Amino acid sequence: MAAKAGIDVSQLYDIVNGAAGASWMFTDRGKRMLEEDPEVKSALAIFVKDLDIVYAEAKKLTCPIPVAMAALQQFISGESLGLGKQDDSQVVKVYEQITRVPVARKSDSTNLSQSNLVIDNSYVKVWKKSIPSNDTAFFACYQDSKLNLRLYNVAITLDITKPPPVSKQEAVSAEFHDLIWESDKVRVYKLSLPPGMSSHISYCFFHVSIITSPGRIDREILGENKGDPIRWTEDLDDQKLGISWNSPTLNQRITNSSDATFEQYIVELLQNR
Repeated sequence: MAAKAGIDVSQLYDIVNGAAGASWMFTDRGKRMLEEDPEVKSALAIFVKDLDIVYAEAKKLTCPIPVAMAALQQFISGESLGLGKQDDSQVVKVYEQITRVPVARKSDSTNLSQSNLVIDNSYVKVWKKSIPSNDTAFFACYQDSKLNLRLYNVAITLDITKPPPVSKQEAVSAEFHDLIWESDKVRVYKLSLPPGMSSHISYCFFHVSIITSPGRIDREILGENKGDPIRWTEDLDDQKLGISWNSPTLNQRITNSSDATFEQYIVELLQNR
């Protein structure tokens, strides 16, 4: 809640530790919640196991344990996000997903100095860098007025310098597209296209495309006039992750002609709403 309110969470941590709300658990786990990549001293999955044992025994005794059950649900949520092998303090990421505000504070200058600038235009700057592999396929949050994404073992930072001239207000509803994150500045969609399947797309907005899987994509521009449509094929076999800046894409059909699911993230830049 402090992070959501814009309060210095490190300062709040010190204040609580010197007040009546202090506890050994808060002092120990709270410190690691503030670290970007804390040492694993007790895996989150252990809490799921132990609290489930408590729940099973309480059920046998018909004894209500509402606080313990609420805690168990949060740790189960953490495991569903792929955090089971991380330190149990990282249950804080469950709240970060909901509030879209990070608790751990990272130095922006240090963060970007170790990154590669891959897009730099009038509207957005995009950096990417490799990070230690973890079980979380997707994570997004705002920090220091920048959008931070984590896709598998890559961290991507977007700094939107000015709103784009074109923006669609309604979210994309095309088949195989899921809106997985939204704020007042961007929407993030995930396209998961199974082998042999097609999707008719019209992205009426400027966007950053992030391809996270190799594959072979057939594209076809569907014109309103009679005549042969324009077709071409993109072979992405050698491209593990590609980031590109794109103008609005209208009336196009894409087909996955490879034998594996094609994955792409589309980051829509919004005008001020």
